[in-house]
Amino acid sequence: YKRQEVIEVAERLSERRDAFAAVELNLSCPNTGRRVDAGDAEEVAEAVRGARAALGDKPLLVKLAPGDRILKAAAAFPDRRCDR
Repeated sequence: YKRQEVIEVAERLSERRDAFAAVELNLSCPNTGRRVDAGDAEEVAEAVRGARAALGDKPLLVKLAPGDRILKAAAAFPDRRCDR
């Protein structure tokens, strides 16, 4: 999914926040063709920040694919936390 689609889904989920304990944002699925580029740190950061803002205090787990590109994406969050 594209960054804006990720944010829109998070916004819709926030309307039913009592129905779930946490959200996993899977940015590592290469077989969809419609995904956030997990190697683009800014794209990842914007998707995560948007989802984080929409979900409020619900735990948000971000799944990234292994490899060198993950280091760039992780650098967007110097404290290694998505809730900051």
